[in-house]
Amino acid sequence: MYDYELFAKLEFEVSVSDKQKINDLKDSLTKSNGIKDVEVREDLNRIYVKTSLPTAIVHEKIENLTGNLAVLRGMGSGISNSVENLDAAVCELSNDEHLSLNIKGVIRFVQLDEQRCAIDGIVDGVTPGEHAFNICEYGDLSN
Repeated sequence: MYDYELFAKLEFEVSVSDKQKINDLKDSLTKSNGIKDVEVREDLNRIYVKTSLPTAIVHEKIENLTGNLAVLRGMGSGISNSVENLDAAVCELSNDEHLSLNIKGVIRFVQLDEQRCAIDGIVDGVTPGEHAFNICEYGDLSN
C-alpha cells in the first residue's frame, strides 16, 4: 500500500560533554532495530533520532546510555517524501484541581501523510486496568 517505512523524527535535549560517550551513544542508537538515523549536535545539547520506535523507548535508551536526564523537545514526521505542511499537535493532560486524583500526561500527534497520524504519549496517575480516551477533530467541546 505504501512504498516507504513509517518513521518519526524526535528531538531530545541532553547534556553530554564527553566525546567518547557521544560516539558510543550515536553508535549504540544507530545499531538499534527501529532507529534509522541519529544526529548529535553537541553545541546545542541536542540529539535527533529518526525512528519507528515509541518515544518512551528511545527516551529510555538515551538516558541509559548517557546516564543523564533527557528531555523530549520535539517530534515531527521523519518520512522523506512526506506531504508539505503536515500538522503536529501536543495535548497536555491534567485533572480538575478539585479532584483527589493526580492524573497528568502528554500526548503528541504528528500527521505522517494525508491518511495517517502517529499518536504517542504517556499518562501517569491512572489506576491499573483498561482505560480509553476519545480524539475529537476540534478542540472546542463546548457544544
